[in-house]
Amino acid sequence: QRAKPIKSIIIFTHEGSESSIQQMLQQWQQGPASGLVDEIKLVPNDAVNVDVSKWISALKSNLHSIRKDNSRVMLLNDSFLLVRNTPELWNDACGGVCGLVWTASRKDTTRHIQSYIRTLSSCEVDNYIEFYERNQHSQNVQELIQKFEVNLDWVHGNVGALFHYAGGHPDADTAQKVLLTHGYPAIKLKKFFETNDPWSHEEEGVRERISPAFEAEVYRRVNHDLNHLSDEK
Repeated sequence: QRAKPIKSIIIFTHEGSESSIQQMLQQWQQGPASGLVDEIKLVPNDAVNVDVSKWISALKSNLHSIRKDNSRVMLLNDSFLLVRNTPELWNDACGGVCGLVWTASRKDTTRHIQSYIRTLSSCEVDNYIEFYERNQHSQNVQELIQKFEVNLDWVHGNVGALFHYAGGHPDADTAQKVLLTHGYPAIKLKKFFETNDPWSHEEEGVRERISPAFEAEVYRRVNHDLNHLSDEK
């Protein structure tokens, strides 16, 4: 338990007028989410800066109180489920930036902690915003990931993780099996949409490039940041 009360903010993106969903969100906040969500923010959809732009919006609007109270901030998106509480992420001893697990060994230059859930000290919040202001113009989501997830040069203090490198990328099944037996608290939602598709067992180079079972509209619905793309893209 932390001495400071936790303020929870949920950020939704929209395209066009926000009035059409404002009432629905207010009813949800006052109903099922009552007592759980302190603030709801609506921001225009950014198809490239995706979750980073949402986080920056909330950080800027709360920056005064973050500095004044020396608050630690958790940034997370909706790509995963937590299966237990994670008070360890709030511990300042974990580092100025703290995540769940290292994605590679110390020798690997791409080693990082995934950005779908990280906590930042108040000082690192300032560094994160400053870095974003100087580097917010990305050409695509992959470039964004390299800048704001893989790259950790914006962190001035220590970076820590709750779990050591598990011999493979944390999303891989082999690493997941190791991590979950040691209390790893997160499951990526994409794991729930895997099917026993015969296409996945066919030899690469012989099978079709895309599974015949793939449906662009279904994929778009479960990956809302791709809504702007046509079926061909």
